[in-house]
Amino acid sequence: MKRRAFTLIELLVVIAIIAILAAILFPVFAQAREKARATSCLSNMKQIGLAFLMYVQDYDECFPSVYDDTNPVTGRVIWAEKIQPYVKNNGLFACPSGPDNVNTSTSLQNTRYSMNMVHGWHWPEGTVSGTGWATIEYPVRDGQFRHPAETSLIQESSNAWWCHWLWHPGWNNSTKNEFNETVLIGVLGETIYPRHSGGTNMTFVDGHAKHRNTSSLLTDHRWCTIQYED
Repeated sequence: MKRRAFTLIELLVVIAIIAILAAILFPVFAQAREKARATSCLSNMKQIGLAFLMYVQDYDECFPSVYDDTNPVTGRVIWAEKIQPYVKNNGLFACPSGPDNVNTSTSLQNTRYSMNMVHGWHWPEGTVSGTGWATIEYPVRDGQFRHPAETSLIQESSNAWWCHWLWHPGWNNSTKNEFNETVLIGVLGETIYPRHSGGTNMTFVDGHAKHRNTSSLLTDHRWCTIQYED
């Protein structure tokens, strides 16, 4: 029995159905891939948080500074290099959704996970900064944090491994990216970038990690201040 060939109309209908299904499914697949990347990033930041806690245990409950320039042999040493012995995997310092040109296998100073300076964690040990409520002694100790579960250690950036963000009136700088998401801009032009669904993954002083919408950080001052008063 001779089979009937498909007509042009039937072929066009099938093609149209495939196109419609592709238009529906491709965004779903893209969202699923991004969700997987965000989850992988959050896992990275959780492990970084645990590394900080181990460092603090070994250094008399003191946190590492964001960086220091005191080593005459190695030069500048940043926070990621200080906690690396507790991580032993440079790949953890790179977000899967981060900039394509970031290569942490060559240098951890390429990381775009940025440590929160909160009043200057980059200061040398043994110094004091500020007066009154803003007085911070260095090194910063675990007991100095008024809200450890809400104060950020690490967030995501597009251009830096540090973020010097200040919440005082007139100092809160932000802009919008091409997706109309809030990008926070620090004192020196560094960013806190909405890498995942309009927000950033953050590691907190108590070691836990979670996603925060960047626009909410504009009004929540606890995340960026060691001793913020209620």
